[in-house]
Amino acid sequence: YDRVGPAAAAAAGGSSASGTGSVGAFEPCSMLWLIQRDFLQGKSVSEVVQQALAPVPNPHHDRDLEQLNQIRSSLAAIAGNSTGYSLRQPHLERTRLCELTDEQLDATYVQQRDKLRNLVEELVRPKVVGGRAYTGPQLAAMVQKVVAALNAQEIPNVASMIEIFNKDLVSKCVTQYRAAMSSLKLPLDEAQLAVHDGTAKAAAQEALGTSLLGRRKGVDLTQELVQALQREYHVISTENQAASSNLCGD
Repeated sequence: YDRVGPAAAAAAGGSSASGTGSVGAFEPCSMLWLIQRDFLQGKSVSEVVQQALAPVPNPHHDRDLEQLNQIRSSLAAIAGNSTGYSLRQPHLERTRLCELTDEQLDATYVQQRDKLRNLVEELVRPKVVGGRAYTGPQLAAMVQKVVAALNAQEIPNVASMIEIFNKDLVSKCVTQYRAAMSSLKLPLDEAQLAVHDGTAKAAAQEALGTSLLGRRKGVDLTQELVQALQREYHVISTENQAASSNLCGD
């Protein structure tokens, strides 16, 4: 969607609400929140949207809550405008909705649904590629090609991108440890070297835990980092012994 103004949403009727935000000079898209009235629980559409985008209190710095707040902040920033629209329940027999005609659905729901269609038509601008506006069938064909490519693994998918990010993160943490240890002036007493090793390892592991994406591979990647840091420490320890021997020889 292109940018949506509050007046456009209000003009569509029904229950709607809007809020704005921006990211520098970037002109972001808009988000349309379609909320079934059952989920409002006595709140207005505006309140539900604002609550969904607002950060939750996190006095104990819980990692999961920090990630949740990052997502909420990103959603609030990505959308230049967040518009909420609510629909009442179309029919009591929800399992038969696909079988029912408009005449069998709740009349108010049908009116709200039609207003929603008009709202979407007002807000959406054609997707322009290479100076040419795409039609619905053309967009559908493009999506089918993208899905086919994803299934064939010809382009990266979300899972592979996360894996690449995490692998790169482990490498950066190892580099961070290596830089901290290489700044030491050798030779050092083994106890002193162990203290520096513990400090650098803790910093590297904290960096991994803070930025790691996903939970499934978290344990494996943490272990991978531990093993890599152990190898790095073995190298530093060998260099320290060599520097000590050279000093004694002199």
